[in-house]
Amino acid sequence: MDTRKRSFRILMLPWLAHGHISPFLELAKALTKRNFYIYVCSTPVNLSSLKQNLSEKDSISIKLVELQVPTLPELPPHHHTTNGLPPNLMPTLKEAVDMAKPSFHNILRTLKPDMVLYDFLLPWVPALASAQNIPAVSFIATGAATFSYVVHYKLNPDSEYPFSSIYYREYENHKLTGMADATASGIKDSDRVINCVEQSSGMILIKTCREIEGKYIDYLSRLSKKKIVPVGPSFRRQQWKTRPRKSSNGLARRIVVPRYLLPLAVNISCPEKIWSRLLLDWSSAMLISYGLLGSL
Repeated sequence: MDTRKRSFRILMLPWLAHGHISPFLELAKALTKRNFYIYVCSTPVNLSSLKQNLSEKDSISIKLVELQVPTLPELPPHHHTTNGLPPNLMPTLKEAVDMAKPSFHNILRTLKPDMVLYDFLLPWVPALASAQNIPAVSFIATGAATFSYVVHYKLNPDSEYPFSSIYYREYENHKLTGMADATASGIKDSDRVINCVEQSSGMILIKTCREIEGKYIDYLSRLSKKKIVPVGPSFRRQQWKTRPRKSSNGLARRIVVPRYLLPLAVNISCPEKIWSRLLLDWSSAMLISYGLLGSL
């Protein structure tokens, strides 16, 4: 039987960064276990790497769809991603993605999904979906503390964030303001974020869990006037190795993970003894981000 005929079909469009695409893909994998059929839409350069993270079983219910982003003189196809993109070309990439509206419109018309899941920098996506009577829901691939902080200061610039333990220092606020005021296609990034929140159909999905960020989830719900649905953290399952791996100079690279991070092991079924002395090779890196550390 064709899976698409009996499944709820979702079209996903994450921002063109692997830090956004990966949570969308992991959510897609989780949803396919509950009889969902998923289309993941991105540029060819991103899809080529995504294929490596899809098993033969995953590919039964997850299909990759190409988004045709215009090729500009300063933005060739290999730059249709944030991976390796020079920082000065970020506004150009956003403008090029905005120019891909006709391509996404045709994708919607062809696939006729039951729902669209979209990222936080793409306010034109829910507008296109609404024109075809397709509900569109925003999926926030960051924590509730981080996102509620950003939304708070956009909607209530003259009031303090209600959780005093979370704050930016002056130089960090300067950086945050610069990021929020970044403009492409005549639209500030902060306005893109708010427009995406406001247009989300009744609810917002977010990559966190209530056990860790319950009060921030509730506050974001009050700010957005939407139901906030935490989908849990997303991790790509890997085979953990307990023995050291040798680097090119014959030495083993050892990174000791602080014990206060060990509760995370419960979420990914990784034995505590591995987390208490994690062994990685020289080419490996780990970033564990909580709340506002997401800007690092």
